Amino acid sequence: RADLIDKGVEYAQNAKQQLDHAREEADKYIADARRQQADMLREADRMKSQIIDEARSAAQSEAKKVMDAAKVSIEQERKQAEQQFRNEVSSFALDIAQKVVRNQMKDEKAQEQLVSSLLDEMEKQN
Repeated sequence: RADLIDKGVEYAQNAKQQLDHAREEADKYIADARRQQADMLREADRMKSQIIDEARSAAQSEAKKVMDAAKVSIEQERKQAEQQFRNEVSSFALDIAQKVVRNQMKDEKAQEQLVSSLLDEMEKQN
């Protein structure tokens, strides 16, 4: 009977050692898993930051392109508006000049004076 008790104690000690060993292994696996999880989280955070930086850079580049295109478009429209304004002013000036000349040239004396004046100017230039 003592032999049976000794074997039971020895079996219990072996079981305890195996259990302790299994706990140590489990603790190692858990610690390793936590390290891997922390590494994965750090890598994910790094990737997130990189993606955000790349997106920000791309958005800034695109915004610059849009702004540059808008500036060119605005400058072209401004030049076009200036040219249109000049054309309209010239047209109005010609219309006014025509009306003034018609009114002044109604009588023969004014016409003769104008022709004489033009001829005098031509002689002075030659």
